[in-house]
Amino acid sequence: MVEELKPKEILEGLAALFIFIGIIILVGVGLYYLGHLLNGPTSTLFTIIGNIVINVFKNIPLIFIVILIAFMAAGILLIGTLLKDELDQTLYLSTTLAFWIFDLIILFLVGLYIMSTSTTTYIATVLGTNPGDTSIPTSLIVGATFTLFIAPPFAFIIIKGIISLIKHIKKDV
Repeated sequence: MVEELKPKEILEGLAALFIFIGIIILVGVGLYYLGHLLNGPTSTLFTIIGNIVINVFKNIPLIFIVILIAFMAAGILLIGTLLKDELDQTLYLSTTLAFWIFDLIILFLVGLYIMSTSTTTYIATVLGTNPGDTSIPTSLIVGATFTLFIAPPFAFIIIKGIISLIKHIKKDV
């Protein structure tokens, strides 16, 4: 049986759709702004973190690095099990998945960039032109992705603080 939607439900659905569109646009603008920040102190911080990670892991075989990353991921996820409230656990899981998916997207985009620049360099070499230096420092990539990998617990704490601050402000009003 097909039920007709009431005008109120249609309006609420459209409002939710436009809120979602607004959030996507805000995220896009934020990422654009973050891209501009990466040319300054943020890239320096990520490069420092990347250099530390690379120096720590440089003499360890790749299989052990993968095992260590798996253990770190398990530890980050197990932090969420220490939360008593089920809503907090859901928020922690959502935060963790969002950061890790964003991390994977960055790695995928960097891979695409590397493939496109190597193709561009090859074509430029064949044509006898100089494409210039278009490389991304490895330490910057490692630092950014490692930071996103370990960020969920800290982001969760910040989100919970903002939520409690909003509740406190609403209670006073």
